[in-house]
Order: sequence, then C-alpha cells, then structure tokens
Amino acid sequence: FSDPGSPARVHVGGPSHRSPLDSITQLVMPKSATEPEVVDCADLCRSACCHWLLLLHLLALLALWAWPVAACRAVWHILPDFRSTWLPVLLHLSTGLVYREGSDWPFECVKRSCPVESLRCLLDSGCRALVVALAVDSCSRELTRERVCGSKCSAATLAFAACIENDAEPCTYATTGKPVVVHRAGIQETDLEVLESLARAEARTAGNRVYRSFGATDGTTGHVVTWLTPAIYDHPGILHRFKQLAHTSAITAGWGIQHFDALTVRCAELLEYQNGSATGLGWHWDVGSTVTMVTMLHTSNTSDGLLQVSTNCTVDDVPLGRGDVAVYRSRHRHRVTPVTQPRTVFVLEWWRGKASDLPTRPSELSHLLLEPGPVDQAGSGGGGAPTVVPKDQEL
Repeated sequence: FSDPGSPARVHVGGPSHRSPLDSITQLVMPKSATEPEVVDCADLCRSACCHWLLLLHLLALLALWAWPVAACRAVWHILPDFRSTWLPVLLHLSTGLVYREGSDWPFECVKRSCPVESLRCLLDSGCRALVVALAVDSCSRELTRERVCGSKCSAATLAFAACIENDAEPCTYATTGKPVVVHRAGIQETDLEVLESLARAEARTAGNRVYRSFGATDGTTGHVVTWLTPAIYDHPGILHRFKQLAHTSAITAGWGIQHFDALTVRCAELLEYQNGSATGLGWHWDVGSTVTMVTMLHTSNTSDGLLQVSTNCTVDDVPLGRGDVAVYRSRHRHRVTPVTQPRTVFVLEWWRGKASDLPTRPSELSHLLLEPGPVDQAGSGGGGAPTVVPKDQEL
C-alpha cells in the first residue's frame, strides 16, 4: 500500500523494471541511506547496553527493598534542590507559590527526617497536593489533610502526614524550648552610646547604609540598614557581653545548642524603622544563622512596631524598651509590625560560618548551616510564653 496522498507506484516485475529516477537515486545514494534499517527488538534486548540497564534497575529495586532509608537519601541527594535556578520557577508556574530564601527549609528538614515517606510523596499526586496546601497553612495540618483528600487519602499521603506529626515535627518551626528570652536592661547605657556612635560613623562610608525590603508584607515596607561589621570587632568587650547574654538565653530557654563557643558573628547591623518606605518587616526567619539578638536603641510611646516571634503555630509579642535585648533562635519565624513613629534597633546574628569581615550579611554557606539538625534537642525550658530575665537575675 502506498502512503496516503502519495502517487501509487506499480511494480510490474523484478528489479529490471525500475524507473530511470530509481536508477539515478541508487547511484547517488547507497541503499543503506535510502532505505531505513530494520532493527530487531530481540537483538536490542540481547545487547550489552540493555543488560547493564536491566542490572542497574534490579540493583535499584534491591536497594529500595533492603535499605529503603539509605536508598531514598541517595535519590534525594541526586535530585535538584531549591538552590538550582529552575526549581523555584517551576514551583511558581505549577502552584502559584513564590519561593523565598528559607522557604524550602521545612521540606529539606522533612527529607532528612523521613526520606522514604517524602520520596513516595513526590511520586503521588494526592500527597503533592497536600504538600502545596501545607505550604500555605502549616499550622492546621489535620484540617488541611481533611480538606485535601478527606477519607480518600492515598497510602503515601497518610504515611507522609503521620511522619510530619512525629519524626518531622521539629521541621514545622516547632520548638521544645522557650520561643524568646528577653533581658530587661541587658545592655548598659555606655555600650548603647558606643553602638550609636559607631553607627553614625559607619553610615558616612559609601555603601554601608542601604535600604532592605525582604519579608515586606502585611502593610510593611522594609527598613534601612547600617552595617557595623567589621567595625564592631574594634569593641571586643561589647561583643563578649552580647555572646554571654546569648549563651545565657540558650541555657535558660532550653534550646540545646551544641558547641556554643564555636559560634561567630555573621552580621552586626543597625536597623531604622520609620514612616514611608521603612515601616517594618513581614514574617521571615534568618536562614543559616543559629541565634539572633535584637537590642532596642530608640523606641517611641506608641504600641506599634512590635517584635513578634512565632513558634508551634503561636505568636508571642515582645515589647522592648531602650537597652532591652530579645534573644531567639534564628529558625523561629519573626516580624516587626508596621510602625508609625521612628524606631532604631541593633541586631546581631551568630552562626557556624566564618566570622564576617565585610559590611554585608554573608549567605554563600547558609544552606549548609541549617540549625538545628533533623531532631530538635529537648530542653528544660518547655513551651509557652517568652522568658524575661531581669538584669539582677542574669547568670
């Protein structure tokens, strides 16, 4: 049969009845180029390449059966993560969710805590829908699962949901310790004046005073930053006192931070909030840092511009006066509510990277320095409201 739409050709007899055009084509192009070579499927299956592929497939199945956790961890290591350029774009196109730095931390933590359940979830459409829904509402997890699949949840979905309620509970911004520790009058007036003088001097250096707007949501627009690193290193006594307060806070709150003395300064910055383009920050967390300290320098009589810290799906208000220091784990989500009167605070972040020697906030290693590990260290502080340490009771 001829192809549809092509002129029919009738062969009367053997090869001697070829047309002149066929003869010319055969001379110019050999038979192997004019006629497709027929591939025998049996020969392909007997090839060495097919044997190797089959062997690798069998080995992968064996590994998944014999060592499921290790095998799934290996698969997660091979798959791209959010540090790639296209995965955040793909997330936005497929779900409408906008990726921001640190947004992937809970799922990266779940991957370490429950590698098998999370990999099966990746291959299950119903479970993927649950993950997208949890990205929007991570607090009402049981209600979210009921809304997504109800009584028809797949086995992969149920296993993943059970995992994040148990082994991966610390991955959902939960904590076994106090959410924040407040030291009333924790910094002396002389130290506050040194910090303010240092900020005025550094603000005159080109590039040291910049506007920043990350996390700007809920009516907030950002803040103005004056970098105090590396100039802060000229005042080792002040840094030593801040680190003592941070260590005291970790013990008081029961955060269980290991090797605290190894922490170094990631950044020291003076933040200015005011009307207009610097009215506060939306919810965020300090990705890659271990402990964050906020010291109030200039406050106002209004009740707005409040520091808030969120853990275990609760929000704690942290009012601060001049000289008060709020200390919290950098993984605890926090924000500054919109301000109507100017405020100035000093922020110090401690991390496990190299001590910063530039007027910036280094981030090239932050994805390797997530705090804590997949399992939170149990502490003696328990949950609940912020712990307040008066000056005369500091350790």
